[in-house]
Amino acid sequence: MHDKTFSNDGNWLIKGKISDTVYLRPDITKHIYLPNKSGMRPIEVAKEDEPTQKLITGHFSQKITINPKPLLVNSQEWQVGLLVFALLILSLVRLTQKNIVKLLQKGITSRNKFRQLFREGLIFSPQRRLLILFVQILIISNLIYQINDWYHVYQFKKTSRQLLDFFIIFMAVFGYISLKTMVVKLSGFIFKTPVQSSEYLANVFFFNTIAALLFIPLLIFSVYVPTDFVIVLLIILASILFIFRAIRGLVISWDIQNYSFYQKFMYFCALEILPVIWIVNVLSG
Repeated sequence: MHDKTFSNDGNWLIKGKISDTVYLRPDITKHIYLPNKSGMRPIEVAKEDEPTQKLITGHFSQKITINPKPLLVNSQEWQVGLLVFALLILSLVRLTQKNIVKLLQKGITSRNKFRQLFREGLIFSPQRRLLILFVQILIISNLIYQINDWYHVYQFKKTSRQLLDFFIIFMAVFGYISLKTMVVKLSGFIFKTPVQSSEYLANVFFFNTIAALLFIPLLIFSVYVPTDFVIVLLIILASILFIFRAIRGLVISWDIQNYSFYQKFMYFCALEILPVIWIVNVLSG
């Protein structure tokens, strides 16, 4: 290594042998002095081109302000948990009554077969009825929640509380079904049509059970698919089942002999059409 010092003019003075190698910074033009027999002789070193890019510059670029925004993840795994729980309940019912699926198929295709199953109590025994009713309310509430989540039909005050919103919908569905059941039974008592009222409620319960069985896999699929195609399919399927249920309910009301067709039709509209119109009106604001 050479010993190096600076002269008064800023040049490097390097002491050493002539054969020694001298290293200079490539971006600086300087004179170096190498020793010889007559003394120190200067050697000018050509300056190389300055680099086009520098790590450290003499000026600063305009300050850039970065405002990171949190990525909102709409977690809906709790819906899958509720749907799987409902599926487990239906599986338990299936284990206790292995032919329930075949009985449902027979009841949906023939009203006479449905009336026979209803009279004999072969489809829904009192022990299974409460479990199936809970599953129905759970599935209907989940369907309404997902429809509202996609189309924002009704805005909740605190949208961050998903479970609370679902619980509100669950209680609303439970209240609607309970109120409708009491109205039908009360009307059957007043108009002395208890058989037709019981068959009408059994018809509603029957189609709600079929809807629950069909909706569970589609609702689970819709949680993980970022498209409203499944929701539209569920709405179409629910509408078809509602039409079939309404037609059979209208046929049941025809068995009442003491009233005119107009009275029967108004009674039917009060039970089926009017609640739907009222719910849509409330949700749409």
